[in-house]
Amino acid sequence: MTITQYDIRAARYDMAMTITEKILAKAAGKTKVTPGQIIDANIDIVLCVDVTTPPAISMLAEKGLDKVFDNEKIVVTPDHFQP
Repeated sequence: MTITQYDIRAARYDMAMTITEKILAKAAGKTKVTPGQIIDANIDIVLCVDVTTPPAISMLAEKGLDKVFDNEKIVVTPDHFQP
C-alpha cells in the first residue's frame, strides 16, 4: 500500500476565497488573496479592548509615537471590566 501525502495548502489555492479573504482582497485592492500572503490594506476601523489598549498606548508612547493614523477610526470597547 502506498500513502500519498496530500498538501492541503496547494489544493486550498484553487478553491474560492472565504468571506474573510474577500474582505481583505477588497481592502487591499486585489482580485484575490491567499493564506500567508502579506497585504497592504486600507483599514476601515480599529477595534481595541479595555485590557490591551492602555499597555499598547504606553508602548507606542515609549517609541515616540504620539498620534494615530485617524482618530475617527479608533474604537475602544469595554470587554473585561464591566459594571
